[in-house]
Amino acid sequence: MKIGRASFFLAWLTVLATTDRGQGQTITVGHVPITLRAAIEISLLHNRALQIERINPELAQSELSAAYGAYDPLLSAQGRREHVSDSGAFDPANPAVDKGFDTASDIAGFGLSGLLPSGLIYNFNGNYGYSSGSRDFLNFDAYRVAGGAYLQQPLLKNFWIDNNRLTILVAKNQLKYSEQGLRNQIITTVTAVENAYYELIYARENVVVQQEALTLAQTQLDQDKQRVQVGSLAPLDVKQDEAQVAQSRANLIAAQNTLSINQNTLKNLITDSYSQWHDVDTTSVCQGVEYRI
Repeated sequence: MKIGRASFFLAWLTVLATTDRGQGQTITVGHVPITLRAAIEISLLHNRALQIERINPELAQSELSAAYGAYDPLLSAQGRREHVSDSGAFDPANPAVDKGFDTASDIAGFGLSGLLPSGLIYNFNGNYGYSSGSRDFLNFDAYRVAGGAYLQQPLLKNFWIDNNRLTILVAKNQLKYSEQGLRNQIITTVTAVENAYYELIYARENVVVQQEALTLAQTQLDQDKQRVQVGSLAPLDVKQDEAQVAQSRANLIAAQNTLSINQNTLKNLITDSYSQWHDVDTTSVCQGVEYRI
């Protein structure tokens, strides 16, 4: 598991451990009953801002791994086969000597080089050769093995810091910064979800209150109209009741509008596909409880 993912899930578990106080509350989001814990869990998986921020630690981890690549050893190897042939030439001054030859050679070599964090530069190499053939009408076999080593350790140069160590240090700090940024985004997301959740609870209860207020105002209006008909109440009082009914109806419409806005706010916080939370009848399982989202 990468460091960024480990940090994300650790922060996730920490957040979830502090949200049990909201378990007693259940609200409906777009005809979907959902608890606070479920809303937080879904937001941690599908919040757009969190999905973007979650990538940053992985990128920083890749940058750190790339920085350590300066100390990766370089291994090289090669092999080849050579064939040389010469039919020789006639020398009138020495007709008995014909210096023709035919030679085949197999050559292999390797090398290992690199740099250590201490500044030590190393280079090891070796090669092997085998030749066979004929020369001056005589057959021969020859072997050759060679090797070498090169080590260079500066005493004071780059003793405190060098470019590679500076790059690694910067990459480590960037990784820590990105992890803290992810943790901050998790906290920000969870806080926003909690606020939106409780605002939605308030808006829902406010709609109930305004509905009851409208019902009471309408009942009062009906009763006062009956009193006017029997002559026990002045018609002016009915006008006041009608004004109260109109005001109560306006308050109810405003409360319903606020409820819709708060629902949309919570939906935007907990999903990366708003349309799926609108009317789609899909089933998702979260913590063993089935939610329709």
